[in-house]
Amino acid sequence: MRLYASKKCAMAYLYNKIMSERGKKCFCHLSVKIYSFIVLIFSSGSCFAFQNIQIPMDLSAWVYSGTKVKCTLTHLDTSYGKFYFRSLPDNQLSFEFRLNKKSQNWTSATLSKVSPPWVEPALTIPVTTVRNDNSGQFSFHRDMKALLQDIAQGQWIQVMLSGNESSASETVTIPLVRIHQELKKFQSCRSRLPAMSYRQARTVVLHYTNGQRQLSASQLRELKDMVTYIDVDSRIQHILIDGHTDNTGPSITNLNLSRTRAEDVARVLKKYGVKSGLIQIRAHGSRYPVSSNHTADGRAKNRRVTIRLVRDNEDIVSRKTNQKKKVQ
Repeated sequence: MRLYASKKCAMAYLYNKIMSERGKKCFCHLSVKIYSFIVLIFSSGSCFAFQNIQIPMDLSAWVYSGTKVKCTLTHLDTSYGKFYFRSLPDNQLSFEFRLNKKSQNWTSATLSKVSPPWVEPALTIPVTTVRNDNSGQFSFHRDMKALLQDIAQGQWIQVMLSGNESSASETVTIPLVRIHQELKKFQSCRSRLPAMSYRQARTVVLHYTNGQRQLSASQLRELKDMVTYIDVDSRIQHILIDGHTDNTGPSITNLNLSRTRAEDVARVLKKYGVKSGLIQIRAHGSRYPVSSNHTADGRAKNRRVTIRLVRDNEDIVSRKTNQKKKVQ
């Protein structure tokens, strides 16, 4: 019995010893695998990539510049990118963010307003999100007017860039210190911008109801907006005013009506400050329709006065000879 017991104890001791050594090996092997997995995850640039960049306040400053047709409010150049507000005619306002580096394929950007670091509680309120057009530049247009008002009240701005991986992102916080005087200049410039862009003002078409001779209130507003652009473009050499009618009634009546309408437009433009020497009036009656006179809709399109701006590098086409005349 003693011999059996001693053998049994020896076998149990030997089994425990073997299993203990094997367990150590398994544990070591498992530890190496876990460590390798962790290193692989954190060494990968596309997994759990997050970076928060804040431009130092002592390097943050804004500069205003403007012309008669464009206003800009630009942050001083940084190593990360270029940031600026831009305002154009027709009340176009945007915040532009251009990256200096393209190491990461960012697919979208979210612009937010954030409270300065000394304000509690800290707030981050998204304003708008845009997609990348592969140019490395993001243009934000939505709610920019309200954002400028918040900036005047002390808010900062932040741009969060996102990639294809849901975990890949980067934020850039832009301090808005030393901006308020330049912001006032920028806002003043915006208030003087034309209500129309050149693309809108170059050709304006006013449509008339049947028998209408005088301009409506909405047409007067449109002409006033057009003049705001004429006032700032020194390259405009001629303003062509062409009156047209549909084919209803005698030709001579239509010719006189088209002239009456064109002269009324010219009178209003002069009233708004346009120089008489720029204006040329041409009456065409029912000639040169742009649509069929066989339908009411077509006739409505033909009853029109067209105002076209001619710059110094353009030609004037004579309706009588159909020949181009170079602007002198």
